[in-house]
Amino acid sequence: MLDDVKWLESFLRTYMLKSLYKAENDQILNGTGVSPQLKGLMPQAEAYDGDYTLFVEQLVDSAAQVNDNEHDANYILLNNRDAVKIALNKASGSGEYDLPPGTVGYVNGQLTIAGLNVVTLPTSQMARSNYLVGDFTATQLVTRLTPEIRFFEQNKDDVEKNMITIRIEERIALATYFSDAFVKNKTV
Repeated sequence: MLDDVKWLESFLRTYMLKSLYKAENDQILNGTGVSPQLKGLMPQAEAYDGDYTLFVEQLVDSAAQVNDNEHDANYILLNNRDAVKIALNKASGSGEYDLPPGTVGYVNGQLTIAGLNVVTLPTSQMARSNYLVGDFTATQLVTRLTPEIRFFEQNKDDVEKNMITIRIEERIALATYFSDAFVKNKTV
């Protein structure tokens, strides 16, 4: 089929790379640290230690917790739907948008909370009502081998079955220099 359909190899390369990056992002965020997994940011992050109960207030106070730990919070990671819920927050009585002035902004498709850019993630990577606030300069993704895609016809009985094995691999490490530079909500 690879010989007969010219675009198929290009399609496979594109979508295998996309799939690899999706798995990589999940490892960076949620990896357990048990080999061969990376130790993700969520397992390393401190739990929110404040008293606020409203979600947006917890986000702002989590940034303060990061700053109290002598780091500079610069990003908030949220589930896509939680970001929409914050951006479209309305008062239950009047129906007006009622977040504290200057706390939440939505300009040109970019949500900011307390001046921090919000990065949204799908539910498969960040469950609803979970978040991560942090100083992302306190971590570094180290790449030892960039993504490599290889096609094989010699795997087991591929030749006899007229099959091709396709492999994508990379070698990376996640160096987190200061785990107290990250704060997650209490329930994670």
